Amino acid sequence: MTTAPWPQRPLFNPGPVSLAPSVRETLAWPEIGHRDPDFLSLLGTIRARLPLVYEPLLGATHEAAVFAGSGATAVDAIVLDAAREGGDTAVVVGGPYGSRMAQTLAAVGYPVYEIGFRPGEPLTDVVRSGLRPGTHRLAIVHHDTSTATLNDLSGTAALCAAEGLDLVVDAVSSFAGEDLTVPSGVRTWWATCSNKALEAPPGLAICLRPREIPEAAPPVRAPITLDLGKHVSHQTAGDLAFTLPTQVAAGLSAALDDLQAEGGWPKRNLRYRRRSEQLRERLAALGLWPVLDGVEPASALTMARLPEGHTFASLSAHLAQRGLRAYAAQGEYAGSCFRISTMGAITAEDLDRLADALEESVG
Repeated sequence: MTTAPWPQRPLFNPGPVSLAPSVRETLAWPEIGHRDPDFLSLLGTIRARLPLVYEPLLGATHEAAVFAGSGATAVDAIVLDAAREGGDTAVVVGGPYGSRMAQTLAAVGYPVYEIGFRPGEPLTDVVRSGLRPGTHRLAIVHHDTSTATLNDLSGTAALCAAEGLDLVVDAVSSFAGEDLTVPSGVRTWWATCSNKALEAPPGLAICLRPREIPEAAPPVRAPITLDLGKHVSHQTAGDLAFTLPTQVAAGLSAALDDLQAEGGWPKRNLRYRRRSEQLRERLAALGLWPVLDGVEPASALTMARLPEGHTFASLSAHLAQRGLRAYAAQGEYAGSCFRISTMGAITAEDLDRLADALEESVG
C-alpha cells in the first residue's frame, strides 16, 4: 500500500487554514533537534515576536510560551495558570468553548462558576449582574466559532477594570485577526494557536501571560505538560520542557514574517472582512444569511442556513463534487446551519466558486 496525498482544495474552516507558499515550504526544511542551538534561537525569536503582534497592548507586559498542542491546550494552560493565584473564576458561557473552560477548572478543584448568556444579549450587563462576591477573575471566549460571533471583549474588559478583576481570554480564533484592545491596568492571559489567524501549520499551543506573577502563588493543579510556568521558565532559560514540532515552529516563524509584511493584524483583519463581505453578499441574495440578529459577526467566519432540502451531509456531497468543503455547525445549529471561514490563503476566486456552488444547491 502506498500513502497518497489528499486533494489540494481551499480550506473554508477556521483552522487548519490554507497556507501561503512561504509557510508551506518550511514543512520540507531539513530535520532538526528540538534542543539544537539553531532551533532554540529561532524559538526565542518567535517568543519575542508574539507579544509584539499587539504592541503596545502586550509587548512590554506579557511573555509568550509556545509548546506542542492545540488551541484547546493553550486555553487549558492559561485558565489553570491564572486560577492558581486563588479566588473564584467566573466563566462567561455562550457556547461549548466557555463550558470547556469551566470544566477544566472544576476537574482539578479550582472554584469556578458560569455566567450564561445568549448571542445578542448585552454581555456586559449580563456579566455585571452575574458576578458573585469573592470573584478574582473573569474568563471569556472572544471569537466564538460555534456561532461565528465576537463577544464584547472591550466592554467586558472595562468591567474587569472597574471591578478589579483579572481577565482570561480564549483568543484562539481572534489573535492576529481581530482587535484585542483592552484598558490598561487589567491583568490579562491570552490563548491562541499556530493554525488560526496566525496562518501557520497546526501543532503549536501559544500562551501569553503577565510578566509579573506573584512569587507566593502556589503550584498549578495541572499535568506538568499544562504547567505554563514550567514552559515559560524553561524557554526563558533557552531550553524546552518538552519536545515540540520543529517544522511547525519554522512555519510559524515564516507566518509571522508574512503577518508583518501584510501590515500586522489591522491589515489582516481588513482582508478577512473584505472576503467575508463578498461572501455574505452572495449568501444574503440566496436567503442563507444572516442567521443571528443583534450580534457582531466575526471578521473571518460566517454562519449560514443550510439550503432548503439539504442536510449538511447532502450539501457536503454537493460541494465535494466541485472540489470544495464547508464546515459543519455546532450545538443547536448543527441541523440547520453550516459555516465558512475566510482565514488563511483564501482568494476572492475561491469564494466565488463556493458561492456559485451554493447557488446551484439552492436552485
